Amino acid sequence: MRRTILLSVLAAVLSVSPLFADPIQITSGTMNVNVSGGPISLVGDDFLFNGSVRAGISPISVCRPCRPGDLISLDAFWVGSDVRGRAVLDGNTYSDVGGLIALESLSVRFDGSSVTAPLMTDAMTATLVGSFVFDGLFRFSLGDFSRESASLFGGGTATLFLNRQVGSDGRNLWIATRATYQFEEADPIPEPATLLLVGTGLFAAYRSRRV
Repeated sequence: MRRTILLSVLAAVLSVSPLFADPIQITSGTMNVNVSGGPISLVGDDFLFNGSVRAGISPISVCRPCRPGDLISLDAFWVGSDVRGRAVLDGNTYSDVGGLIALESLSVRFDGSSVTAPLMTDAMTATLVGSFVFDGLFRFSLGDFSRESASLFGGGTATLFLNRQVGSDGRNLWIATRATYQFEEADPIPEPATLLLVGTGLFAAYRSRRV
């Protein structure tokens, strides 16, 4: 009985593809959105996505309009059919991600910093810059209608573009017209085994000095 349970657990572990065991870092790509949405591209190790997002939750929907001094969050997210496009993962192509009858879907979330709407000047436009941390989940079919998923992560710089607008009460306000999210490659995080080797080396050096 114990041997049967052990074999079942081992089979379950081996059935998980090691490629998708670790999150995929998005090292380059952009998203450029306006009121109705816009194009998005994600590039990572053995992963590529090109497509678009529909109107969703983003600084564009929040700052319409904003008053000078208002705090604006650069957060943005889209899920399900709001993200449509073509993905390539580990050499396999998925041409209808987010389609109505597609088994593949992509969810993306940008956790952005907060920026402050500037005071009014003679300028008709303004640009606000902050940072963002990204995470996403790509769900796909293995060909037998079973589902697998790959988690994504990354970060970079977000830019929000504002235009000055006169409100109904005659006051000048800001209205967000466009936001861009530019991915940047971060320094790799050492694996636990690497950290162990570094720690062992430092300990050995310490002992050699003590001898």
